[in-house]
Amino acid sequence: MFTVVIPLFNKEEYIHATVASVLQQTYSDFELLVINDGSTDGSLGVLQEYKDARIKIISTKNNGAAAARNLGVSKAIHPYVALLDADDWWAPTYLEEMAKAITTFPANTVFATGRTHIFAEKEVVYTHSYLPEKGTTDLVNHFQVLSKHLPAINSSNVVVRKDYFIETGGFNEAMQHFEDHECWLRLALKQPIVFVNKPLSYYNKTAQKSSSKRGVSSSDLRTYFETMVVIKEQLSGKEKRYFRKFYQRFVKWSYLKFAPMYTEKERVLLQESMVKLVSTLEVKILEELQKTGIATIYKRAKKLSNGGS
Repeated sequence: MFTVVIPLFNKEEYIHATVASVLQQTYSDFELLVINDGSTDGSLGVLQEYKDARIKIISTKNNGAAAARNLGVSKAIHPYVALLDADDWWAPTYLEEMAKAITTFPANTVFATGRTHIFAEKEVVYTHSYLPEKGTTDLVNHFQVLSKHLPAINSSNVVVRKDYFIETGGFNEAMQHFEDHECWLRLALKQPIVFVNKPLSYYNKTAQKSSSKRGVSSSDLRTYFETMVVIKEQLSGKEKRYFRKFYQRFVKWSYLKFAPMYTEKERVLLQESMVKLVSTLEVKILEELQKTGIATIYKRAKKLSNGGS
């Protein structure tokens, strides 16, 4: 039923535990495709220690996580694709619960489970009022969730029907950051997410994600904004209002955070996309605010309020 796709780039420290969590699944009808995305550490050697016939390794030059995931999906032999990052892991019943959800909601194509965020000194279970009751499975509106919370799906807790993933365009391979969030918008446009509210996926916040420590390029941010423009024009009613709350908040926050690292030309191009989402006056105010370094001040204040120094 499932093809598990893991994009791998220099995760030697984590990939063993990630693969082990897949092989230990109580549901056995799956293949595991690991796309070795040009790793230069010992990641490939760790993989080659496994002698399980369900594991297939495809090695490529380093093209980025989006291209690696798309390649894995294109090679999948099963109708449903389960994504998993190379430094995250699943509970043993993850695929079993996903299979049950698919049986219960056969007309749907996007499925997700609850997740636990793993920090160095604590674990935080993803939860809020828009999710089904704890331990149950039901439909969740992606845009309603975005209006107040982090997305219900990430790149380690989502299962998508292969044909629907391909139909909606997959991950944008030109993007190195926000390519997952951009993809979720398109996947959730036509239907809700089937959400299994059990914490079966573990999101490793102690590991350095492939792009989390690098600056976000202006082109990536602009591409994400332009997708938001397209999506908002296709929504109506409550969904449109939910989404508006999200993108107006996100556009302002992200510009203050990232604009100081861009050239004037890059900021001007970015602003051309921004005015399609927020007012011209707001863009002018944001441009003046970013010059003050207000985002840096905010991050320092937040760190202090959390007990940092």
